[in-house]
Amino acid sequence: MEWESGWNPRKPAFINKLVWENGYTQLVGSPTRGDALLDVYLVGPENSIVSCSIVQGISDHCGVLLEVEWGEIWGAPQMERLIPVYNKTDVLGLQLRDKLARWAENGS
Repeated sequence: MEWESGWNPRKPAFINKLVWENGYTQLVGSPTRGDALLDVYLVGPENSIVSCSIVQGISDHCGVLLEVEWGEIWGAPQMERLIPVYNKTDVLGLQLRDKLARWAENGS
């Protein structure tokens, strides 16, 4: 779909359709700045949100407090993995090692 620049009255409907048809729920139900709802927190059905509340902020924009119940899946141990540090690589040595195989083949 090609997005046009500027306001298009079909965009909000398209976005709402994507959100609701994929099972997401908007948590914040009250305005967070004057009469406007500025904060959008979309969550899937697998998330465990305990509560959502609006608190007075330090300006005219209210804050959103989410209480989340974390399951065991979040505490799963990570697999150990090798992370190369390319900025410390001996580039010249690697280049020579590649050439060494070719030199050995042709007798150089």
